[in-house]
Amino acid sequence: MGTTITAREATTGDFDVLFQLYIDSGGGKLGSKRDLLEKGLRELLILPDLGFIVVAEADGVVVGMLRVAYEWSPFRNGTFWWVENVYVVPEWRRKGVYNTMHKLIYDAAKADDAVCGIRLYAEEANQGARQTYGSVGMRGRMVELFETDFVYGEG
Repeated sequence: MGTTITAREATTGDFDVLFQLYIDSGGGKLGSKRDLLEKGLRELLILPDLGFIVVAEADGVVVGMLRVAYEWSPFRNGTFWWVENVYVVPEWRRKGVYNTMHKLIYDAAKADDAVCGIRLYAEEANQGARQTYGSVGMRGRMVELFETDFVYGEG
C-alpha cells in the first residue's frame, strides 16, 4: 500500500520547511536576497489578504507546496485564485502531490461564491508540469509574460 498524501493550508509553524522549499525551488538564483524571501514569507503566513500557501504531506513530512494569490476580475465580478510557486520535492514528483493540493484549492474555490476561477502559469518547456495541470482539467494558452523586475532585474 502506498503512502497517503494529504494537503492543508500552511501555518506559521511551517516557516522553516517552506523557507527551504522556496530556496530549493529557486535553483540557486536567490543569491544575496534570502532576507527578502524570509520577510516576504513571514508576511504571507500572517497576512491573509496577500494569499495563502498550501502544503502537501506524506507521512507527516512536507513534500510539496503552492501559493495562492488573488486577482480581482471586474469582467466576472469575482476573484481569480492564481496558483504560483508550485514546488514538489523531486523524489515525490509524478506521485499525486500536486493533484492533492489542487483538489484542496479547487474544492475551496468552488465553495466560495467570490472566487470566479483558478489560473496558473507554466513555462512552455516544462512539459511535466503542463501535463499535470491538464490532468486536473486546466486548459493552457500560449502567452508571453512581460515584466519589469525591480528586485532581481532582467532575465
